[in-house]
Amino acid sequence: MNHWSKVRRGVREAMVSMIATPEPAKSSEEPVVLTSMDEFFARRRQAQVRVLPSDDKKYDEAFPEHSLSRVRAMLEHFRQHVQLNKKLVNQKPYRFKG
Repeated sequence: MNHWSKVRRGVREAMVSMIATPEPAKSSEEPVVLTSMDEFFARRRQAQVRVLPSDDKKYDEAFPEHSLSRVRAMLEHFRQHVQLNKKLVNQKPYRFKG
């Protein structure tokens, strides 16, 4: 078992939600009762992708083990350290035909 399988999911999101919105959101909408997982997944496919407050980069330092923090750190490392040969600019794009 690797280290990342031990990381608890949702901790960053829960902590930031307590910081950003200390009072629960109130809704006048009636709750939706779902009767099957098929219905649940159908509704999820129709939903728009949301950006959560916890996705903000400012929380990366507080949650360095979170997968989003790790991806951003890796992208920044690549941005600073990867160098491509300038001859690649003139190369024909490669397209896999499988």
